[in-house]
Amino acid sequence: KDNNNDIVKLYMFAVLPYMFHGVLNLATFRGFEGFEREIADFWTGEFWNATLVCTYFAMTAPLCFLSLVTKNTFKKIAYFVLTALSVYACIITASRTVIFLGIIVIFFEFILYMAEGRNIGEKAKILMVFAILIVVIALVVIGNFDSLSQTQFFSRMTESNMSEEPRIQLFMNIIENFWAYPFGNMPFFYSHNTWLDFLRESGWITFACFFVITVITIKHMVLIFKNKKLNQESRIAVIGMMSALLLDMFVEPIMDGAAILFCLFFYFIGVNSQYIGDKKRRK
Repeated sequence: KDNNNDIVKLYMFAVLPYMFHGVLNLATFRGFEGFEREIADFWTGEFWNATLVCTYFAMTAPLCFLSLVTKNTFKKIAYFVLTALSVYACIITASRTVIFLGIIVIFFEFILYMAEGRNIGEKAKILMVFAILIVVIALVVIGNFDSLSQTQFFSRMTESNMSEEPRIQLFMNIIENFWAYPFGNMPFFYSHNTWLDFLRESGWITFACFFVITVITIKHMVLIFKNKKLNQESRIAVIGMMSALLLDMFVEPIMDGAAILFCLFFYFIGVNSQYIGDKKRRK
């Protein structure tokens, strides 16, 4: 039988120090610097956009669902605290990305959990708790609507005109020009998308290579989730953190602004490949 904790420990070995860096940034946060919502890094003193600062919390925000699934009291509290810190970071920095991707991944985890297994009673319990949690959050927002509506976070969350979203224009800059720059070197700074950044910087060949790497990564995620010798909680944890990372890479300039996160992507690929390889050798 597989060790249920090894792969999750390897993920946490990378995720928690990265997230802890973000916590230290919050501990030294004294308000935004400049018009672009910049925050000084606690270690280097270098100023980063608030959105990039919140990448530190991208992989911990979706762990909330695991606090409902796990039977371990310590992990239940830990998962909840990690999610709470992530949400708090987004609120005080008026950052939307981690909130949106966290919601998407949590619902994805919920669907995976409900679609697997036959324990109807346990599923009903989780469904009830999940529904109660959503209602409680809604009531808190409604009860504090007047004060929340005055915050920059609320203003950014309720923006509805997607045509004015800068990311959309950055995406289109690359897509509309990739035929004219087959070997990259496009006259744009970044595209808020890791795959398009490959296209922008070095052209079709490296974009195709990275696309293949992504497909293999998703295949590994599927193989890990289908391995029933690994308990359900661990499989959902791996899928949740990996999915959050992929989503964050899809909407943020990771290569230009969060190089460590880009390295973590390949670290996770190595962890997944090693786990799958060990599983095949044991067979």
